[in-house]
Amino acid sequence: MEYIEGELLMKQWNPLVSDEAEGAVEDLKKVIDPIVDFQDKLLSVTFNKSGSLYFFDDVDVTNQGVTPYEGEENPLLKDRWRIGPSVEKHFAKNKNKLSEKEIAQYNGPWDAEKPLDLVTSVADVELANLKNRLALAQADAGTFVAYQGAKIYNLQEDIPDYDKLDEVDKQQYQFMYYKTRNERLWEHALNDRKHDLIAVASPHIKVLKSPYVQALEFKNDKDHLYVEGSIVQLQAMWEAYVANGICNATESEFPIKYSADYLDQHQKDLEEYQMEIVSSPFAATGGWVPHDMFVQLKEQGIIVEDASGNYKIETEAALKEDPPAN
Repeated sequence: MEYIEGELLMKQWNPLVSDEAEGAVEDLKKVIDPIVDFQDKLLSVTFNKSGSLYFFDDVDVTNQGVTPYEGEENPLLKDRWRIGPSVEKHFAKNKNKLSEKEIAQYNGPWDAEKPLDLVTSVADVELANLKNRLALAQADAGTFVAYQGAKIYNLQEDIPDYDKLDEVDKQQYQFMYYKTRNERLWEHALNDRKHDLIAVASPHIKVLKSPYVQALEFKNDKDHLYVEGSIVQLQAMWEAYVANGICNATESEFPIKYSADYLDQHQKDLEEYQMEIVSSPFAATGGWVPHDMFVQLKEQGIIVEDASGNYKIETEAALKEDPPAN
């Protein structure tokens, strides 16, 4: 274990800073640039397998025979690491119904020449987890800067009569604009360092990747609606993608068939889930609140402690436009 002094970058991250604030873009890049620099160095290495990096003695002997990458000449590093099973959250989080032996069937490592095996494993472990629960009678940019919502590149040009909107509507559009701006800053930084990989920022590549990305971000059972929603979105573009060689499929017919009734019900369920998230504070994080935000909301009287020592959201305080001053 290594201790490195310094302030956490996330403490400097202010994603909703106004463009009018002095040095706004420079302050955002102070966080984005070091992370992209790290990613640039990581992308310069071609690994022989996909999985997680371990010290040599910490992996099974069956995984000790293959070096993680070629060309290492430093004797201190040559046999320091090996690639073993993945410890990514999608193979562990909410998988308490699966035994360690069962998870070991899916969590790699995988040969670098077979990248789709990793994608298949993510789907397979979710299916195995679901089957287990049914049997008991009972579903590229860093996440800090990634944005899946509608893009707004210029408030004045993209939003008709923006200046005439009330403040609440303006704030909603400003939020979408700031998230779009932050993702673009990341993409520009990636382009400066790895121009050959900038295709990852293409909207079409994002649509193709979206079902897999949504599966990686799976937090609770209802998140399957997001996974399926991304598949439905891909269905609409599939024929054009096949015709233009954007994917390696040859059949223009989408591999999944949806009825109109099914799609209508899915849209209804998705809208209800989104309303549930909007109306329930921290529902999207399963009730988890970052420590610094918890302290701030507690000081503002929005989070209060009850007689049993548990905490709850004080709805009336949360709905006030001007929370009490610290």
